Order: sequence, then C-alpha cells, then structure tokens
Amino acid sequence: MIPLRMPLWIVFFTLGIIGIWGVAAMNVVTAPPVALSPEEVVDIRRVTDADLSPDGATVAFATTRWRGATEPPGPAWSEIWLVPTVGGGAAKRFTNGEKGDSQPRFSPDGKLIGFLSTRGSNDKTQVLVIPLDGGEARAVTASKTSIAAFAFSRNGSRIAFVAPDPVTDDEEKRHKAGDDEAWIDHDFKQRRLSIIDVAGGEAKVVSPADLTVWNFDGSPMGDCFAFVGTATPKVDDQYCFAKLYLLDVASGKATALVDPRGKLGAVKMSPDGSLVAFLASGAGGAEPYAGSLFVVSTAGGPARCLTDGYEGTCTNVQWSPKGDLYFTSIESEYSAIYWVDPKSGDRKSIARGIGALAPNGPLAFSRDSSTFTVLRSGPNHPPEAFIGETRSGVMRRLTTLNPSLESSVFGGEEVVSWFGANGLEIEGVLVKPVGYEEGHRYPMVVTVHGGPESAETLGLACSWGAWAQPLAQRGFAVLRPNYRGSIGRGVAFASADQKDLGGAEWQDILAGVDEMVKRGIADPDRLGIGGWSYGGYMTCWGVTQTPRFKAGVMGAGISNWVSMVGTSDITYENSVFHWASWAYDDFSKHFERSGLAHVKDVQTPLLILHGQADPRVPTSQGQEFYAALKVLNKPVEMVTYPREPHGIGERAHQIDVLTRALDWFDRYLKAPVPPTGVVPTSSNGGNR
Repeated sequence: MIPLRMPLWIVFFTLGIIGIWGVAAMNVVTAPPVALSPEEVVDIRRVTDADLSPDGATVAFATTRWRGATEPPGPAWSEIWLVPTVGGGAAKRFTNGEKGDSQPRFSPDGKLIGFLSTRGSNDKTQVLVIPLDGGEARAVTASKTSIAAFAFSRNGSRIAFVAPDPVTDDEEKRHKAGDDEAWIDHDFKQRRLSIIDVAGGEAKVVSPADLTVWNFDGSPMGDCFAFVGTATPKVDDQYCFAKLYLLDVASGKATALVDPRGKLGAVKMSPDGSLVAFLASGAGGAEPYAGSLFVVSTAGGPARCLTDGYEGTCTNVQWSPKGDLYFTSIESEYSAIYWVDPKSGDRKSIARGIGALAPNGPLAFSRDSSTFTVLRSGPNHPPEAFIGETRSGVMRRLTTLNPSLESSVFGGEEVVSWFGANGLEIEGVLVKPVGYEEGHRYPMVVTVHGGPESAETLGLACSWGAWAQPLAQRGFAVLRPNYRGSIGRGVAFASADQKDLGGAEWQDILAGVDEMVKRGIADPDRLGIGGWSYGGYMTCWGVTQTPRFKAGVMGAGISNWVSMVGTSDITYENSVFHWASWAYDDFSKHFERSGLAHVKDVQTPLLILHGQADPRVPTSQGQEFYAALKVLNKPVEMVTYPREPHGIGERAHQIDVLTRALDWFDRYLKAPVPPTGVVPTSSNGGNR
C-alpha cells in the first residue's frame, strides 16, 4: 500500500515502476523444463540395499558411485550411508572404501554394522565390521575367494558367510604354467557356507563339499541353517534342480526338507526355529517364478502353500523379531505388503496399491517389530529408503539422493487395460508424453519387459535400460504391457505363455497397440518397439510378424531358439519352464518361433545392442540376426559392448545404449522434437 501523505512525485514514480514491472512480468516467459540427457539419466543414484537398526532409529543403506577416470573400467562401486528415521536428519556417508562397500547389516545389539568390502592389497571381497558410533573398520574374514553374502548369528557372536571354494595349490601352479584348460561340467568350485567368530579367528566350513549354497538363514541358537542348495554352482541348477536343506552344524549333515519341481527363492527361519518360510514355484512347480509362499516344519513333513489362489506374486518374505510372518508382492501394476498367518494362510494387507518396491528388495524390522524399512520408487524418484509403521502401513520417505529430480517434469503414468488373445484381459502402464494434449496423436514406443517372468509397475522407468521417461520427455507416448507370462497376477497368468512363446503373448502386445490407437493416443504411422532380453526377443519376433513398427531396438535378444538352447547358461530353465519341450525333439517347432525363421519379412529398421560377455543370451544371437539382415540388405545396425554380461554395467556403455536407442526412435518415428535439451511443459507430468 502507498502511504496517503507521500508526495505526488513519489506516488507517480512508484506507480510507474510498478507499471513497468507489471508489464515486464506479463511478458516473462517461463523457461520450459529441461529434458534429462542420457548422462544425467545414467547418473541417477539409487538405493540398492538397506537394513534397519534394532532400535528402529537408523537405516543403513547402499547406493552407487561411478568409477573415476583413472580407475579401470567396470560397473559402479557401492557406498554405505546412514540416515536417521526420526528428526529429519540428512543421510551421511558412513564408509569410505575405495573399491566399494555393500550389504550393510546391523548386528543384533545394534552396536556394529557388518558389510562386504574389497580393501587394500586384497582383491577378494571380505566381511568387515565397524562400530555404529564411529571408528575404523575391521576385517573379520580372510577368505581366499570373494564372499557373496553373509549374516550375523541371532546372538551376534558369529557371522555366517558364503564363498566359493578356492583353487588348490596344485591348481594354482598349473594355471600359472599355462595348464588352464576348462573341463566343462567338471572341477566345480562349490559355494560353501562357513561360520566365524565376530571377534575373528579361523573360519569353519560347515556345508557339505558336494553342495553349493545359495540362500540361507540360521536358527536362533546358530546350531542349524536352512539353505537352498544344488549339486553344482551352475545357474541352470539353481533355477531347476535346487532343494531346501536343513544343515546340522555340529555334524555337517544336510537333510533335504523340500525337493520341489520348480524354482526356490528367499528362505527365512522363524525366530523360534520351528518353521522355515520360503518362496517357490506354485501349482506343483508349474509357476516359472518363485512367487508363491510356503512354510515347512524344521522337524520335517510336507510343505504348505500359504498363497494358493492369490492373484499376485510374492517377491520377498520375512519374519519379524516377534514371530509374525510378512511378505512383499506385486499385484498387477502395484506393490503390496502383507501379514500372513503361517498356520491358516489368512492374510491382512499392511499396504497395497503403492509405488514399485525394489524387486527382491529388503524388508527389515526393528527389534520391537513396530517399524520396517523397504526400498520404493515413485513417479518422480528411483528406489529410495522408506520407513513404515507395521500397524498402520503408513510409510515415510527417508532419502532424497537426487534432489534435482524433484523439479524435473516426467510423463504422467496410468494403468491401462485391454483384451488380448482369446479375450483375456491384459494390463500395462501407459506413460504419456510430457506436454500431452487430449485429442493429439503421438509417436508411440512399446517397451517390452524381459523375463518374461517380470512385470511393469508404477514407478520411475528412467535408466539405461528403462526408456519410458527419457522417451516421454522427448515427445513420445510409451506403452509398457504386462502380457501373459508376466508376474503379478497369480500363478495361472504367469504360466499362460508356456509352450506358446511368441504366440498369444505377442497378440496381447499388438492388441495393446491397437487400443492406444483406438483411444487417439498413438499415431498408427509412427510406432516403435524395443526391449532387453526377452523384450529383445519380442522385438526381434515382432519385426518379422508385422510391418507396422517403423523402428525397433533389440537389446540382448534371442533370434534363434535352436542355437540358443545349447549356448545359454539356462538351457534347462528355458526349455523346462517356458517351452516345456526340447528343441532337440522338434527343431521345426522351436525354429518356427524364432525371428531368424522369418527374417525375409522384416521391413522395420532395427538397432541391435548386445554385451560381448553375455552368458544368458550369447552375443551370437544378435550376430545371427544382424548377419541375415545385412545379407538381405535390410536396414540394420549392431553395436556390442566389451566386458558386458547380460546387463550393461559400465557408465560409458550405459550412456551409449540409451543415446543410441533414443536417437534411433527419433530418426525413424520423426517425433516433433523441440530444440536440443528442451521439452514442452506439462501441467500433469509425473503426477499420480
């Protein structure tokens, strides 16, 4: 307000200034938000693991740090941080290992944090402990091979860990002399379970020499362990031939508690030692994912499924210190947490319809079981640490590792549904382009998830291999379908593509495209498709089945099921759980569902991306399809990445994958791309 007794010249001057500023304000153009560059996408930090202190006051978590310019190439290092659960304090880095620290775990009394680390001149990962109130980290183990996992005993006096057997002195001498031939399916180095006092000393191997130990959990007294074991350390054995064992530490005897026909996952022993809860394939082993919850008595007897008829997929299981049993799950495009009665199977939801929980992520409880921690993503943030109340299910976010993302604009997400082959209802996630306007058609890319035993859930799809939000920021609509064979909708749905790879599941995807065209969202003349692993297969298969797609990106995809069966590290898993047959019994059936069999029909420009050290889908799968397309003079490019396995781990390679994928879709779908680095604003971007 202008004072009444102010001289007129001051009044006129003030009004003039206000007028000038008012006109200027009306002419201010708010700068459009800036699209994340591939480098910024790849550099997004994520919480990858977490544990809750017994008193519930602190969460220890792991996050990633890229290697420096002077370090040898490789995937990101891991760091351990602490964040208080009350008082709103900021997260602080807790360990300073130059080569990475991972798997933070509180000791039962809360005074120590154990973790895995490679430090000093030792190039093997060891278990270290460090006081919570500060001090130097101390190595507990001196293993000759890198430790894969560890756990404190429930009284805190010992640590159990898993590591492969070392080479013998004679083997080491022969290898140094060049006598290092590889005898396939012989000379295995089993992953053995050992125990050691937290104070230090000699580790004692306690598991049998003829078994590999995968997941394990110890009894309250530390006198026995439940573990998932196989005859060899081969991945295929882990998937197809694992058993649940009970190990008596004193005698070293391992007794099979459960010999399932299907897969085995997480294993947790009850606080009183009477029951083992575990995840395994349901429906007598037909489920292609260890997504059903079972319990079995440590005294023996049949295992009981607690989730028969559940229209979801379990992803983790945990007992609270008070003896209550909980599990996390995927339900369609959402995540959930449940309490379940281990006797009756009755369950009660703690939280449902929430943003994506990290796959196989932690579920850790405080000593009084009143609070828990999980990792959860949302519409504008990657997995972060959350604290939750067991009674109410209310969760509160503790970490914000990427504050700049809070001001970024992302494409709005929504769950969509349509009817696929045989009238089966199919769901998925639609990501609208930033700046979406009703009634305007957009170029659309279908991103197909891998597995196929996986699922698209509501959460930030923004990484080197999750292209939805980078595409949405560049003017594309993105459809992320949960075709039959996906998890999250019960055993029957997850098994619905068996014996029919590339069949009804492909029709489900096409029907989703039709629905988005029908709704006026997708431009039928500017459609693209892409994905990694099984998503790469569906891309390879899809471009041979229809000319509708004007661009495709095939990441680590299968092109020839016949050659795949004998060269992959999951020969049995793929044949047993998906094909339910062997290519060797019927070459024509398996080859008929291979993209290579129909390569002459390809009209879609295709970009093939593949790691050079991929044991799951060998690089030759991409090379076979590339060679055929080149001979046929079809539009194709192929890029391979040294040292990379099935997933891409190194920063420069991740940036290259994302850059090439985005550029490929831009080039062939002719998206209305705004000036470099700028995307149109959106009033609803990312809100859900």
